[in-house]
Amino acid sequence: MLTKALDCTKGNFVSSKELQMMMNHQLPGTKNSDCYIACVFKKVEWLDEKGNYNIEATHKMADKEYADDATKMENAKKLFDHCKTVNDEAVTDGEAGCDRGHYLAKCLIDNAPKMGFDLSKY
Repeated sequence: MLTKALDCTKGNFVSSKELQMMMNHQLPGTKNSDCYIACVFKKVEWLDEKGNYNIEATHKMADKEYADDATKMENAKKLFDHCKTVNDEAVTDGEAGCDRGHYLAKCLIDNAPKMGFDLSKY
């Protein structure tokens, strides 16, 4: 994922401060940072080409990432299911996915600890 994230810095200028914030699971909320997040999510297929959240891709990732931990797998899928409402949110950028990328990141950050995920480990 790091390589994909680095690729996204090419088209979306984000400052070192913004990158540091995102690494600390804080959302800068700038257009460039939101588009950077969308780029990363598109590269890992969490957002599709129309900028919509692709829940099937997140479930596949959970199956692979937590294959040896059924509880974490289930909790990850619950988290991803909880965040599917981001597809119902109004966006101002059409299919670019920047708004939706922000909404998805916020949902995941806000709810991961409730599902037993310690964000300091990610």
